[in-house]
Amino acid sequence: MSETQPSESAKPATAPAAGTDVAPGESKEQKSGDRATPEAPSNGATVEGKDGEKSDEPSGEGILLAKGNPLRPIRGGVTAAIASLLALVLMAESGQLRWGVPLGVVCMLVAAWGVMDLLGTFDDADATVAASSTFETVRGPLAAFVGLGVVFCLLLGLAVAGRGLPQPVWGLLVTASFVALTASLFRLGQKIGFWKVDEEGNERPLLRRHGFWVIVAGAALYLPLMGTSSLWDPWETHYGEVAREMLSRDDWISLWWAQDGWFWSKPVLDMWMQAIAMATLGVHYQPDQMLIGAGQQPVMHPEWAVRAPVVLMTMLAMYVLYKGVAKTFGRRAAMLGTFVLATMPDWYFLAHQTMTDMPCVAPMTACMGLVLLGLQTAPDLKTRSYEIKGPGQTRWRLTAWHLAVGAILVCAIPQVLYLISRNVSFFWRPGSYGFNWHWDEFRSGSGGGDCGLPGNEACHAASPATIPHGIPALPTTLGQGLMRLFGAFEPVVQGIAWAVALGLTLYLSWGERRVRRLLYLGAWFCGALATLAKGPEGIGLPVLATLLFIVASRPREDIVTRVVRVVRELAEFEIVAGLLIIFAVAMPWYVAMYVRHGAPFTDRLIFHDMFNRAFAHVHDTNEGDDTSFRFYVWQLGYALFPWIALAPLGLMWWMRGTAEGADGDRAGKADVSVLLVMWALIAFSLFSFMGTKFHHYIFPAVAPIAMLIGIVLDEMLGPFGVHPSPTESATRLPSYFGGLFLGVGLLVVGATRCLPGSFFGTKPDGHLPDAGIVLGVAIVVLGAACVWFFARRFREEEPAVDPTQAHVSRMFAAGTVAGALLLVVVGRDLIIKPEGADQPGAIRLLQLFTYNYRRAWPDSLDFSAPLAAFTVVGVVLVFGLAVQRFRRHAVVAICAFGFVWGLWGTDVYMERTAQHWGQHEIMAAYYADRSSPDEQLVAYQMNWKGENFYTGNHVPAFVSTGSTFTTWLKKQRESGVKVMYFITEHGRIGGLRNEVGAKVFKEVTDKTLCNKFILVRTEL
Repeated sequence: MSETQPSESAKPATAPAAGTDVAPGESKEQKSGDRATPEAPSNGATVEGKDGEKSDEPSGEGILLAKGNPLRPIRGGVTAAIASLLALVLMAESGQLRWGVPLGVVCMLVAAWGVMDLLGTFDDADATVAASSTFETVRGPLAAFVGLGVVFCLLLGLAVAGRGLPQPVWGLLVTASFVALTASLFRLGQKIGFWKVDEEGNERPLLRRHGFWVIVAGAALYLPLMGTSSLWDPWETHYGEVAREMLSRDDWISLWWAQDGWFWSKPVLDMWMQAIAMATLGVHYQPDQMLIGAGQQPVMHPEWAVRAPVVLMTMLAMYVLYKGVAKTFGRRAAMLGTFVLATMPDWYFLAHQTMTDMPCVAPMTACMGLVLLGLQTAPDLKTRSYEIKGPGQTRWRLTAWHLAVGAILVCAIPQVLYLISRNVSFFWRPGSYGFNWHWDEFRSGSGGGDCGLPGNEACHAASPATIPHGIPALPTTLGQGLMRLFGAFEPVVQGIAWAVALGLTLYLSWGERRVRRLLYLGAWFCGALATLAKGPEGIGLPVLATLLFIVASRPREDIVTRVVRVVRELAEFEIVAGLLIIFAVAMPWYVAMYVRHGAPFTDRLIFHDMFNRAFAHVHDTNEGDDTSFRFYVWQLGYALFPWIALAPLGLMWWMRGTAEGADGDRAGKADVSVLLVMWALIAFSLFSFMGTKFHHYIFPAVAPIAMLIGIVLDEMLGPFGVHPSPTESATRLPSYFGGLFLGVGLLVVGATRCLPGSFFGTKPDGHLPDAGIVLGVAIVVLGAACVWFFARRFREEEPAVDPTQAHVSRMFAAGTVAGALLLVVVGRDLIIKPEGADQPGAIRLLQLFTYNYRRAWPDSLDFSAPLAAFTVVGVVLVFGLAVQRFRRHAVVAICAFGFVWGLWGTDVYMERTAQHWGQHEIMAAYYADRSSPDEQLVAYQMNWKGENFYTGNHVPAFVSTGSTFTTWLKKQRESGVKVMYFITEHGRIGGLRNEVGAKVFKEVTDKTLCNKFILVRTEL
């Protein structure tokens, strides 16, 4: 890429002051209190560009198709062609390479860069340059960023391997490397010019960047013990096993799982992410190797790999939503809202679950964040470019266009190439070199040699279901070949069709540099990802919320003015390009599956798992529960705990700005608040209407409620809230928050110690530990003293009492007192065991993300004491919000309390319960106990899929008992098998004992290790 630039427009120019672009920098706010400068949304008054300036270039408003830069067929075209060819070779390779997937990812990144260079998008005009740097300047930070990225991946791989260090230590190293990677990205952005100064022209270091603390909070909550606990049956093991088979079968289109055959019940995004991570991080996905790898001991933890993509996607969504809210309400309000979101149980539990919900809701959340940014951006504001000068006259000018379109390319190009590779094989062996054309053919059955095991059908070749009637699978004439090629819509034809859709997308956005339009393109892309994760709701919910907001805003307009405005605003949403993005990113897999499998695929996915779930009970286990609209009101209490106390206040606070005579700032903020409220209410209404009601279906409503709560907390802090100014120490706020975090944590631990039970939920010898009232009170006093000390140390001068704000303060007091009472009610549900119930209240938390709500709670765990402590401390802090004198410190204290709650939820509650809802520990016990691989494991009356995932599907599985099982067992005896292990549920031990009739029947594990499943060793 050393070719010099041919055009005059690419000559160096004197760069304007850096920091004048909205896209890479922070949001626009005033210094005082980091409050947002009043800006009306697009449906209101005119919005000024950053720093109140418009671009010096002619306005882009009204332009339907902006002209792009001249093409670069040599530098960009050759780069894109070579990288794409290498990727195609890797995909078409007849075998599997250990580093094939990560090398393919690198090729895709290079190919995307090449396509963008081909379009001349790195050659924007001199007048757009906001900052200029040389390659020598950015080489060091770039090397550090790439190096730390490699280190992060290596540490994840070592955590997967499980050797050398305890798992929690690997977790801390992974977390530290990720934070360092984030810091290196910021330093690289500073050198390039993205973040050299903020929107106010100040050089704001990393520790004063609110967005950095959003990422740090997510990393601290989600990364340290991300992979140390078992995958949960059934959701995680369902999708994990499908992803494992994807690698084992070397088929990224047709999904398969043992015992059930083709997997058609969910779209593919989550499985793709898991498979990429497993292949990159060294998971041994082959049969009988998932936990032992190439050795004999069960030291591996594949959970790190399968959960990592979901966690990273979660943190990215949090940051994008933070940016969207910060644009209107300020960085502080957005940061508070994101902290609230990060510490809500529904959010942090599903961030740790490799199931389809977070891969759908995270892009959906990012989509809404980008819509919020777009609505508050001037229609004609253009993105600035950031120049990097290379050798000679070579230079690259980076813009927000590359971020938006580059993401689309990275997701669309692999799908196009993979479809082409289904009709092309690549050979490189003696006697056979080069590419070989063939018709699409795929295989039914498990990969890695497990075909034919009980529970696995015999493997066989399969042909697409859409081959025209009368056309043989292997055509012999030209006419038959053309009918097969186009009539069966062969993958190569599909790939060309999606390449055309991608090309049209690039053509429509080629010269687009208006920031608002680029934000909307990014929103469409996120909606496409959400659609690929779980279905039409991924794009439907954001579109519906945004459309209703635009139509309903400015209620005093006459009908003609409203229609004209709505049409004008919808035209800015890049609808044509957006639909093409959905076609290029989300649709290829759906179409490829239909072509291969025909109507049975759509009958299962579209009609059974989507349509029927909307209008009937499908798979849910809510018998006896009230599943009216009250159902999700009930579940939101647990999903938002302890923030449920402030949820009603957050959902109603926006109404203040709609009052007659409200000032422009308040009215503008109220408009954006209305969009958040609509988002929450539409999600609530949609899933309340549905017949099937899993507890976690309300998940899409959580994010907007969290941001509304953050806005209220910001209002409580007022203009003099605790925050670092440019002249203060960058460690002031972290020190203050850390001190209150320590104090509040001690309060919770002390309150727990005052009650019978353990902070960690354990029951030594099957009994609750006695209360230690003296020690507990001492810890509570120490915690209270810690809170008082740091509140006094970081006390600010009290603002003068504003009589006009007295009514607001009283509303805060009334709302928080009512919220404290609500928190008492929800806390009671979590603490006590309902009369006549066989499950404690604590199970309501894990029911937010698991399935089969009647499964037994383990007798070895009791979390009533810590849950009671959290409830009591939470109620006290919420009451503190009612007192104006303590309100500002109470806001920070309750955020610290939320962080303590989040850490306890992910690292204690989830960690302790996982082994009872998963099979990792049971399988580890099997591998540790067996003498050789000849002593095989058998799954008896099991179909949870953990038995398949953790053994690499190398397990004879019998879903039901009877002659099939006894006949097979008789053959094993006759063949000389002496020792056999069985995994089953505790309630089926009696039937297993009777049917096996073993000489020795030894229970290797007990209910303390896992109260659902048991490992048995038998001697036949």
